[in-house]
Order: sequence, then structure tokens, then C-alpha cells
Amino acid sequence: MGSQGDEAPVCLAGRGAFPPECCGGPTGYRLMLKRQQKGESMGTPAQVESVISLMTAAHPDTPQSSWELLRDVMDDGMRSLDQRLEHYGPLEPHRFSVKEANQRLAKLALVSVVPSPRERGVTLGLLLFSLLCDGNLSQN
Repeated sequence: MGSQGDEAPVCLAGRGAFPPECCGGPTGYRLMLKRQQKGESMGTPAQVESVISLMTAAHPDTPQSSWELLRDVMDDGMRSLDQRLEHYGPLEPHRFSVKEANQRLAKLALVSVVPSPRERGVTLGLLLFSLLCDGNLSQN
């Protein structure tokens, strides 16, 4: 909280960068970081084929089309990671700036206006009045 009457959020400290938007959630962000660190050595075609060979041996009744689908999904996933990394540039997971955090909070505060206690009371009063008029609330 800021000064009296100022309900704008303020960041005092923190650590670590926030993930980029549309990164695929926590799992997508971890995969992006891993791909950035390991590069082409993460999920090479030889590694994918090795895993598929092991799975084929363990599940011989599975149709070949399932393994083709898995290959396609792996290829699409790696391509998607590479495109997102190219779009966002190098990720800096350990970077943190209080100034940037507060700038983002200020933007959010402008978008989501918090009603004052009086406004919240009026809204609650209107809701109760509406329920009473609709017969959903007993006057007792």
C-alpha cells in the first residue's frame, strides 16, 4: 500500500524474471529455458528415434501410425520452442528489476480499477435490494 488512500500495489523486492506471455505456462517456460541452454542437443532426431525404438519394442501391438504421430508432435514441439525463443530473444531467468515490476503493476492498476469501500457498499446494497425485489430474500 502507498500513502493513506493510495491503494496502488508496489513491489519492494523480488527475484527472477517473469516468463514471457504465451510461452505455454510453467512447463513451456521450463522447456524454453532448457532448449535455450542445450540448443540442438535437446531432443535430437537420433534421441527421438532411440526413444521410439524402445517404446516400439515395449509395445509391439501399437500401430505404426502412433509412432509417426509421436515423431510429428516432437518435431512440432521443438520447432515451436525455437520460434518462441527467436520471437522473445534470449531469456534471462535470473534477472529482476524492481523498477520494471512497479511499471507493470502501475499498468495493471490502471486497467483494473478497484472500487472504493463506499462503492462496494453501494453495489452490495443494490444486489440485496434486487434479491429482495425478486423475492429471493426474506424480509424477516
